[in-house]
Amino acid sequence: TKAYTETVLKNIDKMCEAKLHPGLIVVLHKYNASKLYLSALKDWLIEMAKKGVGAKLNFGTCDNSSLAAEIELTPDEASDAYLYLAQECLDDGNLRWDPFRSMINNLMGQGIADCVFSPCDIYNTQAAWVVLGDGSLSNCAKTAPNGQPLTRSGQISYERYEVLRQTDCKDCRYWKVCYGGCPGRGIDGDWRNKDRWCRAIHLTYCFIEKRLRGMHPEIFLVNDDPDE
Repeated sequence: TKAYTETVLKNIDKMCEAKLHPGLIVVLHKYNASKLYLSALKDWLIEMAKKGVGAKLNFGTCDNSSLAAEIELTPDEASDAYLYLAQECLDDGNLRWDPFRSMINNLMGQGIADCVFSPCDIYNTQAAWVVLGDGSLSNCAKTAPNGQPLTRSGQISYERYEVLRQTDCKDCRYWKVCYGGCPGRGIDGDWRNKDRWCRAIHLTYCFIEKRLRGMHPEIFLVNDDPDE
């Protein structure tokens, strides 16, 4: 793993030297984003940013329940990680870390990004089309239970969101910029439930909203509009 990591880092440097600045997807888990490692992760992300490399920070999920407790961040750890990194990002206008930049744009009404904050049908994922080995089309890999791809439906359905809006997400201040989160990260592995990282998402939106209102008290945000 160490040798592979060194190869990847060298390739990033080669791309930057060639003015081909890549973007990174960084999976957050206990071994890089829990309290013991957060500062080192932040320093590395800043080092990448100085090279012109942005990052998208995704929570790592594990379908194997016996390993999940060892690998996945707890709700509190995930919240601490997002809030810590979001503050660093908002304090430095040169940092392009998602989902924090996307969350700012979402609140300000500049469209909804990325896909985890928009309605998604796991049987017809509009943000991701997967071509299987036999040439057939499937859905986003996040929606594949235990690695088994789902057959792609010809129709899009949003029943999940109608239910969540009236149950778990009822009266949530950030419904319009979250929609219950990614169905592939549903609580207990059930796509019908809201995102297992709901607490982290909610607290981060709250933090960002306070920062925006602190800079511009009269700002009008998407969640100020009472219309559904």
